[in-house]
Amino acid sequence: MVITFEQLLKRNPDAVFVTSPDGAIVYANPAADELLGEVSAGVGHAHFRDVLRSEQFEMLRYYFGRVVERGEAHVFDMEVRSGRTGAPVELHVQLVPLGDERPSFVSFCLRIAADREERANPKALDAIGASFIESHSDPILVLDRNATIALSNGSFSKLLGWRKDQLEGFHILQCPSIPPYLVPQMQEFVARVFAGGGDETATMETIRVTDRGKEYQMLLTLTPVRDRAGIVRYWAVHLRDITKRKLLEERLKQLEFEQALEHELRELEHLKTVSQLAASISHEVRNPLTVTRGFMQMLKDSSLDEEKKRRYFALSLEELDRAERIITDFLTFARPSFEQPERLELQAELERIVEVIMPYASMENIAVELAAPSEQRLIVFGEGKKLHQALINMMKNGIEATEAGGMLSIRLESINGRPVLKLEDTGRGMDEEQLRKLGTPYYTTKAKGTGLGTMVAFSILKAMRAEIEIDSVPGRGTRITVTFPPVPELP
Repeated sequence: MVITFEQLLKRNPDAVFVTSPDGAIVYANPAADELLGEVSAGVGHAHFRDVLRSEQFEMLRYYFGRVVERGEAHVFDMEVRSGRTGAPVELHVQLVPLGDERPSFVSFCLRIAADREERANPKALDAIGASFIESHSDPILVLDRNATIALSNGSFSKLLGWRKDQLEGFHILQCPSIPPYLVPQMQEFVARVFAGGGDETATMETIRVTDRGKEYQMLLTLTPVRDRAGIVRYWAVHLRDITKRKLLEERLKQLEFEQALEHELRELEHLKTVSQLAASISHEVRNPLTVTRGFMQMLKDSSLDEEKKRRYFALSLEELDRAERIITDFLTFARPSFEQPERLELQAELERIVEVIMPYASMENIAVELAAPSEQRLIVFGEGKKLHQALINMMKNGIEATEAGGMLSIRLESINGRPVLKLEDTGRGMDEEQLRKLGTPYYTTKAKGTGLGTMVAFSILKAMRAEIEIDSVPGRGTRITVTFPPVPELP
């Protein structure tokens, strides 16, 4: 039995047709008609580009040209749409030249790639890949090439609450986890990524909402899933919950802002302090200098008697001494460190200070009481003169804040091995706002005070590493507790 070449082609299960070098179809077998439509009906009139309409037509035309020009056979994969159903079909294509050096005809053999045909169905996902997606701890959706949700894993439902039947089969823009106000964002993102053909993975930070209305900050990654031929078959939407990370980032930003603000406020406070100090020193020094200048001008008057000259001269010296004291107080505040520190027996120093302050207290009709443990030596480290300056200033403030008949109590004791000094008066006391400002430059409750004295006193005690605590009740008096650091006994 003789079987002709044409009979072999008719019985071939693969789609086969033959074209001339210019692409005109000269033969098509029944399998070609079955796959692509009535190809044989157009033999002699149709061109292969009229039959093989595909997004990859350029690939076919490229290889066809190489077959015609060089006589080379080529094998590759491509996708076409069925002439009968319009569904996409994966083909394994063989282009073979028929002829000598310059082919007289070109043979097309189209074989359906069965292993790809199964994957063309979105529901027939690879078992291993589907298992990996389903077991992944992050929410994942799988989209087909039309951006329809083909698969959602259990983690998506677990975190966001939406069931599979509320997701699968719907377009990604209909996904209920997308807040309505973010649908345009997602639409633009998907369109941009799909238009790029899957050249690269795309990410964005967004928000997804649960079925109960709770919002999560998400990092969304859209990744193309390709087949062996490099064709994008699916898109994987990978969501990662970054809510805690975003909250931490916001908290860190808030802390950085607060720290920067605090630093700026400290700088402004420093500038304000310097400005206030400059203004105060300028004002306080200018007053005695102005008075002295006035006296100097009066001393130029030859008609003044000797008594007035001596008086004006004494007043001028007194005003200059006042200016010097103001400058000394300022320098003491600016440089509270000690030039010659020594061990001081605090009770003996207090007894000398009380002797100095007692005449002033008597003049104001204020009683002064000193209670100190004479049997115990309490030692502090510092300079005697500066310690006297600080404590006399604080005692003088207590006397001036107390009405006649009141009392200033001075108690010295040891608590946990540390010398503790308590100064308590029965004066008018201070409110919280006054306490907060106490010790700041030129804040004072006295009519003629500058505030520098208290500021200097606190500065000296802090230089001795002492802790200062102030308790005051308006109308009932003030208690100042100074706790000095322990000083070890000499061997």
